[in-house]
Amino acid sequence: MNIFLMGKAGAGKDTVADVLQTMYGYQTIALADNIRDEYERFFPGQKARTDRSKLQEIGETYKKIYGTDVWVRLTVDEIVNEYDNYVVTDGRHQIEYDKFVTELHYLPFTVTCPEEIRHARLLKRDGTLQEAALKKECQELWTADTNIVDNSGTFEELRTTINNLMKTLLYRRNS
Repeated sequence: MNIFLMGKAGAGKDTVADVLQTMYGYQTIALADNIRDEYERFFPGQKARTDRSKLQEIGETYKKIYGTDVWVRLTVDEIVNEYDNYVVTDGRHQIEYDKFVTELHYLPFTVTCPEEIRHARLLKRDGTLQEAALKKECQELWTADTNIVDNSGTFEELRTTINNLMKTLLYRRNS
């Protein structure tokens, strides 16, 4: 049962992926890792997360050069064993959703939390909010039919939410 994680910046996608890895043995692959790798190649020693607009620029430029599915193709290439459980994070575009959810049958999860919590997390993690870049975030998937993971509470509440959701999904799958 593979999972495709979507959510706005600071919602907690990486935290959810970490919980799935710890509790259920998932392997994590982030769509944005390849973009971050390119950023670090061009800007050695700088933190990619603190320059969201440059990451977006790199992502969009490569799409123009190599095709709109370039990041999807690179991510799919990282899936070594199709029988392992994977969680793909950083889903933000329809083309990603179509590949992983529609074509490869990953279960879509959307991680949510209020904007003020997301912004506080981004400030703590990155030291900056980067409001202009946040306004460019893709909005096309936020209404997709997904399993909602509310990450507005404590870490223990998140673990309980994920555990309950996984039990429900596993029960449905096995019945």
